[in-house]
Amino acid sequence: MGTAVLWPGLRIGALTQLLDLFVPAKLRYDVPRRWEQRAANIKYVLLAAVILYFLVTRDISIYRYVEPFWMFTGHGTTVMWSGLAILLVATVFVRNLYCRFFCPVGAFLGVLSGLTVFRIKRWSECNSCKICENTCEWGAIRGPTIVASECVRCDDCERLYMDTKKCPHWLVILRREPANPLPERR
Repeated sequence: MGTAVLWPGLRIGALTQLLDLFVPAKLRYDVPRRWEQRAANIKYVLLAAVILYFLVTRDISIYRYVEPFWMFTGHGTTVMWSGLAILLVATVFVRNLYCRFFCPVGAFLGVLSGLTVFRIKRWSECNSCKICENTCEWGAIRGPTIVASECVRCDDCERLYMDTKKCPHWLVILRREPANPLPERR
């Protein structure tokens, strides 16, 4: 959440993350994978629409209707505040709703993510293991593949990779290696 102070658009994300602390898990709705994959395209449509609108009109004011930067200035219309209220109520039920499905900044960063040289490592055991996929609250892991355009680099999966007690990769390695004998005393 520290980044939210530097990047105002992340404040809505930080606010929805705070909701997670107070919302019981039984109220959450897990979006089915096939819907999630389709809904993730909405943010790219919004990004394209904003860019197209800007190119045609040279007016950037439309952006404030799709990105809630304005929220922390207090300068919003009734429609904008109503939209934000609906979004926050919906976020109670669908985790990270705005960030996953509507954020045009996230869409732009998703497009740029293809240029990174810092890929998240995958083990051969990732083909059958679903631990990271089930842990990823952003829906960025689909089977053995990390969808870079959806990954926010929260590093939850990388922490799991390094956990020698949870990650099957390490469990397989430990089974293959013979038990380490005690070091000789001199």
